[in-house]
Amino acid sequence: MKIIQALFIIALLLIAPAAYACRFWVAVGTDLDREFIVDQLITAKNSLKNLGEIYPDGWSVGFYDRGDEVVIRGDEAASFNAEYDEAVRYIAVLKPEIVMGHLRRASSGCVEGVPNPHPFRITYNGRKWLFGHNGGMRKQILIDLIGEDFLARHPPAVCNQNPPESWIDSELYFLLIMKSVKEFDDDVEQGIRAAINKLYARIEDEDRYLNFFMSDGETVWIFRKGNTLFYRFDPQSRMTVVSSTVPDAEPNDWQEFPEDTLAVIRPQEFPRFSVMK
Repeated sequence: MKIIQALFIIALLLIAPAAYACRFWVAVGTDLDREFIVDQLITAKNSLKNLGEIYPDGWSVGFYDRGDEVVIRGDEAASFNAEYDEAVRYIAVLKPEIVMGHLRRASSGCVEGVPNPHPFRITYNGRKWLFGHNGGMRKQILIDLIGEDFLARHPPAVCNQNPPESWIDSELYFLLIMKSVKEFDDDVEQGIRAAINKLYARIEDEDRYLNFFMSDGETVWIFRKGNTLFYRFDPQSRMTVVSSTVPDAEPNDWQEFPEDTLAVIRPQEFPRFSVMK
C-alpha cells in the first residue's frame, strides 16, 4: 500500500499543480445518516481522511445551523490529526442538511501555519455564503476581472498580510462570482454563468481548473471544469453527494459529474444540472 501511495504521489507531481490542488466532498439531504457521514469522511477507502497524506495543507469540515455557517479547520494533514475525526463525528451527530469537507494542497497564497481557509466565508444580503475550490488559476486574471474598486471595498479576508502575493486564487474566484451575482440582481445562476464565461474568455481550455462548491445555507451550487468530480443521488431519501474522488471501494452508485456543468442542489429535491457553455 505504501508503494502504491508513493507512486501516486510521484504521478501527481508530474501533473500541472492546479490539477491536484484540493479535494472536496459535499452532502445535501434532510436525513443524512450519521454512519454514512463518518464512513464517507473517515473510514471509506478514499475518504478525505485517507487522502490527507496526499493533500496535506490543512482540512476543514463545515455545515449550517439554522442559517449560520459553522466551519472547523485544521492546518495539519487530516490523516494524522485526531481533531479531524472529532470534528466529523461531532457534525455527524447533529445531522445537518448541508455538510461539506475540504482538503487543501496549496498552489497559491500563504501556507505555513495556516488552517485550511476553504471554505471561504462572505456575508451578503442577509445570507452566510461558503465557497470551496478544487483547482487553480493565475491571480492576475482574477484581479483584473474583479477590478481595483471592488477589491478596495471587498478585499480578501484570508492571507492578506502581503497582497497580492499572499492572496489565495480561490478566494479571488469567490469574490469574482459574488460580484457577478450582485451585478445580476442576486440571480445566482446567471451570476455564476457570467463569471465563468469571463474566465473562459481569458483562460485556455487546457488550463481551466475551476471546480467549486458554494452555498448560502439553503442551496448548494457545484460546478465542474478541469478536475474529476462525481455524484450520487438516492431517490428514496433524496440525498445528493458530490465528491472530487469516489470515497467508496465499490463505486457503482456514483456517476461522473458532467464537465462545464453547474448543479443546483437543495434538500429533498432532485439535483438540477445546466451546461454553462
